Amino acid sequence: AEYMAGIEKTARPYKERALETYNRNVEQAEANSISNSWIIQSRDRMNILSEELAMDNSQTASGS
Repeated sequence: AEYMAGIEKTARPYKERALETYNRNVEQAEANSISNSWIIQSRDRMNILSEELAMDNSQTASGS
C-alpha cells in the first residue's frame, strides 16, 4: 500500500500536466469548430484523468 501511494504521489504532477494539455487541446478545437477522432480521444482521456485525480484527492483526504 505504501509503495502504491508513493507511485501515485510521483505520478500526480504528470497526470495534472496531461489533464491541462488535454483541456487546452479540447478548448482550442471547440474554439475552431474542429471535431475529429483525436479530439474525441482527448476529451475521453481528459474525463478519465479528472476522475482519477478526484479519486486520488478523496483517498488522500480520507487518509488511505
